[in-house]
Amino acid sequence: MKRLAKSEYLSNLTSLQLSDNDIGSDGIEYIANSSTFSNLTYLGLSFNYIDYAFSYLCDSEYLENLTGLNLDVNFLGDKQLIEFAKSSNFPKLTTLSLENNNLSDKGVKALIASPYWKQLTALDLSCNVLSRTMIQQIESTFKGRVSLFGNKEENI
Repeated sequence: MKRLAKSEYLSNLTSLQLSDNDIGSDGIEYIANSSTFSNLTYLGLSFNYIDYAFSYLCDSEYLENLTGLNLDVNFLGDKQLIEFAKSSNFPKLTTLSLENNNLSDKGVKALIASPYWKQLTALDLSCNVLSRTMIQQIESTFKGRVSLFGNKEENI
């Protein structure tokens, strides 16, 4: 990742798919802190088991052009989603996928209450742990722009 992040040949790159590459915390840090990726409009990071490195993404000043971000199956949890909800560094993001991240009502509530995420046109929260009440609130907030399939509490 370090070589990619420093490559002068990638400065015009608009889409980067790194799903299931075990890029680790160092890789996430290189991506988030590299001006090489400042033209990215899509970043795919699913299945990379991002942990504390998620903070680097939230704080990145180089990912502001992203319109699509896939963070599926990274076991982020509510703490990371609450941190993400507070980030104003993604003003153009319209598509966010957070499938299967063990998210509960607490984290999702912070996301939908945040003023920074009103521009989302597609949100995937499938296969998390959301209550019926939260599912109804999300559906009301995002009005057909959200996928909620397979939430563990969905059928209670």
